[in-house]
Amino acid sequence: MRTITKIVPNARLLESCAMITARFLRSSGHNLKYIGIDALGLIVKINAQYATEHQMAVIDCLEDPDETLKRKTLTLLYKMTNPGNVEVPYPNPNPNPNPSPSPSPSPSPYPSPNPNPGDRGAHGGLPAWLHGQSRQA
Repeated sequence: MRTITKIVPNARLLESCAMITARFLRSSGHNLKYIGIDALGLIVKINAQYATEHQMAVIDCLEDPDETLKRKTLTLLYKMTNPGNVEVPYPNPNPNPNPSPSPSPSPSPYPSPNPNPGDRGAHGGLPAWLHGQSRQA
């Protein structure tokens, strides 16, 4: 299959490779599925239509208990992905393209520990009672 995918593309040879790849992908053995995923990766580089023909077999490989096969399948899916074939699986949470500015936060009902935030003093702006001095200071 490597040779067929490296020479000048021939539709008849690619079709034969795709049929053989389908047999590998449908087999029950992990090693044969791995070979099928590898072969599909080579074929898809030449013609992406073969990926759609075998997409259910590829998804089945993702659900296989063999971790090596899962990783190889994810690598194949990553190589096949492009902006034209990706669909967002959830709706846009903000359908308004021009959102209104958020309202300013309401003032806190609690007093600020330092009435002069720019003046941090010797203790980094902490209230006197937090760094060991009495509240009277």
